[in-house]
Amino acid sequence: MMTPCMQHTDAVITAMIGCAVILLVIPLKYIIMTLVLSTFATTLKSGDRRNKKNQMGNRRLQGWWDSIPVIPVEVVQTSRQDSRQKRE
Repeated sequence: MMTPCMQHTDAVITAMIGCAVILLVIPLKYIIMTLVLSTFATTLKSGDRRNKKNQMGNRRLQGWWDSIPVIPVEVVQTSRQDSRQKRE
């Protein structure tokens, strides 16, 4: 026997084998990307700032949309003879 606490030793060995299997199956770069993304998402501030920016953007969009002049559109129907001449 190597140690008097065999249960702890077995738990550590099982954990290390589990980590080795996970690293074998999932590439390290995906694990790092997941950790960075989850850290970024958890430290991101709540939506107060985003909501204010969105409202300001909506006001700018509304002002831009209202500045476009309204131009009436006239729909002209073409006869069949005109469309046949265009095909030829």
